[in-house]
Amino acid sequence: MTTFERVGFIGLGGMGRGLVKNLVAKGVAVTVYDLNPAAIAVATSFGATAAGNLQEIRDSCRIIMICVNEAEDVEALLISGDGLLAGQAPGFIIVDHTTGSPQMVAKLDRMVRAAGGRQHYHKLMQREAWDFALVSIAACRREDGDVRLVLGGVAPRPWRVNSSVEEDVSSGGLDEEAIATLAERALYDAKPMSKNGYKVALAESLLRQAIGELS
Repeated sequence: MTTFERVGFIGLGGMGRGLVKNLVAKGVAVTVYDLNPAAIAVATSFGATAAGNLQEIRDSCRIIMICVNEAEDVEALLISGDGLLAGQAPGFIIVDHTTGSPQMVAKLDRMVRAAGGRQHYHKLMQREAWDFALVSIAACRREDGDVRLVLGGVAPRPWRVNSSVEEDVSSGGLDEEAIATLAERALYDAKPMSKNGYKVALAESLLRQAIGELS
């Protein structure tokens, strides 16, 4: 059985609870946090583990998902006294599901960059910032040079690219041909369903963009 990395999840409203339930059902270990004890109780009934505060989430999970009401709430989670960016570990990945304007997304990106390392987030949409992503990618180069690439919208859970591809990206100095080859290799075993094969091409496009930014 495949073992998935533990994921932290903050924000257990209707959408957040559904995402947590799906992650746990797919075998992902999830640690959750919310200000509402009743919401935490529901999530733990799915099999998630409860955290008492943000620090517990930050210290036990390298991948943290956020699904709260407003983009300003995300900002508070990042920079509050014991927020997620306090004592950030190398390779820290934040996946934000919260609706926000392009300006706020750019602001949050600058905050994360200022905390150390290089992080990127892209999503392909049909309409505007409030639309759900058709495909998204979170890309990070850790302070030690290691690279992490995680796709969203292509599977029931966040889908991490094969580590051999990440290792080749971390070497840097890639030209356009090498970038295209790595993006194609990352998806060589992709198995789309009958009506979402178009996502493979979208994912490959995002991978090329992210790899180019990190190399």
